Amino acid sequence: MSWGDKLFMNYPKVRSTPELTDTFLHLRLGNERVIKTSLSDKVIAVVFLLFIMWFAVGPVKLLFSSRDNILLGLGGLIFVGFLISLLLRNSFFNKKYIFTITVDYEGISIDDNKFYWSAIDEVYIMSKREGKTTNHYLLIFEKDTTIKKFDLYKFSISTRKLSTIIEYYRTGQKGYKRIH
Repeated sequence: MSWGDKLFMNYPKVRSTPELTDTFLHLRLGNERVIKTSLSDKVIAVVFLLFIMWFAVGPVKLLFSSRDNILLGLGGLIFVGFLISLLLRNSFFNKKYIFTITVDYEGISIDDNKFYWSAIDEVYIMSKREGKTTNHYLLIFEKDTTIKKFDLYKFSISTRKLSTIIEYYRTGQKGYKRIH
């Protein structure tokens, strides 16, 4: 925690998934549930990418219009290339925020990492105010005392719904809500 967080008492809230879970008496999810990052973020990124590509036409015209404008055209192309690479990296290739969560009766898979229910001690959702928004993190406490933290920034699923899905498969029984 930073000194600003301590000064303004911005402490993270950690709640267990059974605490956040809705009842799932009538819930039928199948053998597994795959949770992916928000599609709307990717659509917005593609729209911005198209706008930046349209913006790139100007420097290309400058580049070929006259020999006097070569440096200005190259500078514009470098700037546009930087914007495109930044947009692509943050929207499609950032492994910190972009991953797939698969929950089934065996455990939780985060991309290629499988955490079996037998190796998981507890699952928590941490909420922390960061700037004007509240960010949520999935915390997996393993029985060998390691803690895995996954940022849910790019996911559009609510913490309550994610907790319900996790507990549905964790209990392994349809309609059963575990009580602590």
